[in-house]
Amino acid sequence: MPPEQWQRLSCGQGSKGEREYEWARVAINCGDSGRFQRWLVFRRSLEQIDPPQHVSYYQVFAPKDTSLATIAKVAGKRWGIEECFKLAKSQLGLADYEVRSWVGWHRHMTLVLAAQAFLTVLRAQVEPLIQCSHSASPPLALVGSPVAFKVFRG
Repeated sequence: MPPEQWQRLSCGQGSKGEREYEWARVAINCGDSGRFQRWLVFRRSLEQIDPPQHVSYYQVFAPKDTSLATIAKVAGKRWGIEECFKLAKSQLGLADYEVRSWVGWHRHMTLVLAAQAFLTVLRAQVEPLIQCSHSASPPLALVGSPVAFKVFRG
């Protein structure tokens, strides 16, 4: 790819700050797809530009007017999803099952993912309360919730 096709873009916030890479794309439509376009999107590290083994790629199918920055943001969501599954495996037992039947596996997966959804919502409610626990009143959206009661009761 010519150097002018690469754009330095962030794909989101990571544990150590912004996750910036260089991104490029090439249209690969086969036939008329109407309002949509298919691209090969390439991502390379800022530190290791020359070795080709450090170039990742994605196949993207999106509306034709989608910017490369938007594609990079959406591709960056994968990191958060992987972190959620890693947490579910290590803390909630997503990987700790013995498959004897599909029904048992399905029940186990459903229970673990429901528990993770509950804990994620609870964490989203508690973090703003912890940050403003020194203020006189909780955020209006959390007034009356069990979380607000527990935090402000001590």
